Amino acid sequence: MTKNIIEEVAREILQREKRPLIVGINGMVASGKTFFTKLLEEELKKQKISVQTIYLDDFRHPLKYRKSLDKSLISYPLQYYDYWFDYQLVRDIFFKRIMNQKYRGFKLEVYNEKTGEYDLIKNYSIDENTIILFDGLFIFREEFEKIIDYKIYIDVDESTSLKRILVRDSTTRNEKLEEIKQKWLERSLPAQKIYLQRLNPRERANMVIDNNEEGNPIITKIRDLK
Repeated sequence: MTKNIIEEVAREILQREKRPLIVGINGMVASGKTFFTKLLEEELKKQKISVQTIYLDDFRHPLKYRKSLDKSLISYPLQYYDYWFDYQLVRDIFFKRIMNQKYRGFKLEVYNEKTGEYDLIKNYSIDENTIILFDGLFIFREEFEKIIDYKIYIDVDESTSLKRILVRDSTTRNEKLEEIKQKWLERSLPAQKIYLQRLNPRERANMVIDNNEEGNPIITKIRDLK
């Protein structure tokens, strides 16, 4: 992501007067959404804006629960789409708190990648002036549709997603290339296709950023949605 793009996105968000403001940042696996979210958070903080990032990945169901899901009853892609993340928990902890104007700092146990359990402590701070960046797969779902105030979709094609996830997971997670590709083909890609077919996140987004060319993202859409 280039500095100019991040600054332009920040300007677009700051034009919205509503506070707290919930900005949803979405895209398929390895689209670059989390890297984008971190850069946007840094830019907003640089401008002295109160900002809190929420990662859907921090609210995956425990590993034991996910392993207990029966693929003969629920397909692997549907498991990933409907049962991998605890959407209701995110709604209850964060968004009901915001809607009820319960603003304060608080600590939460979140999902720990190393243990597969909720045993990692994170601090959160949300007040009446905070911009909340909500990052994750499938977040334009019905559970969050009316909660997210501004939607950003980081767009990449399938080949770019696969190329990047092969590099990412082989280096950061020490997984074998064939295993990564198989998981992508059997789970990640079909689940993304379900999401695209059911909800068309590009159409729902206020802003779409084409991130196929590394180092050269392009904003392809900006609009207000009623």
